[in-house]
Amino acid sequence: PGGYVPDPGVLFEMIVTQGEPARSLFAVRWPHGRISLETHLDLDGVRYVPLDPSLDLIRKGVVLFPSAVGDYEDEVALQAQVQAFIHRYLDVDPFYEKMASYYVLFSWLYDSFNVLPYLRALGDYGTGKTRFL
Repeated sequence: PGGYVPDPGVLFEMIVTQGEPARSLFAVRWPHGRISLETHLDLDGVRYVPLDPSLDLIRKGVVLFPSAVGDYEDEVALQAQVQAFIHRYLDVDPFYEKMASYYVLFSWLYDSFNVLPYLRALGDYGTGKTRFL
């Protein structure tokens, strides 16, 4: 879980640290660009608390969360890395590789928008729709 709170302009995403014991934290981007790790957030009179890492969905790897905040060179390089990852696992037209890579980046910012596109794959049984998604 994560979110975007327009006022004061805070974007946050849950991370689950690796190691024993695993910890759930929020990676937070504050309005002026500073990034921090927080155990909870109090914004606009609401307390946000990350999910407990002992939940079966997290502990068993059914739902995966990032384990740390990382650096990247720039948005163009990040998009190229995501596209290369998609290319490694799917055999689709380069246009769709690029479109899917943009959608992946968009999915980290969806809370910032009022209207969202929906990415879906169409095809016959056994053509890789589930792998694509």
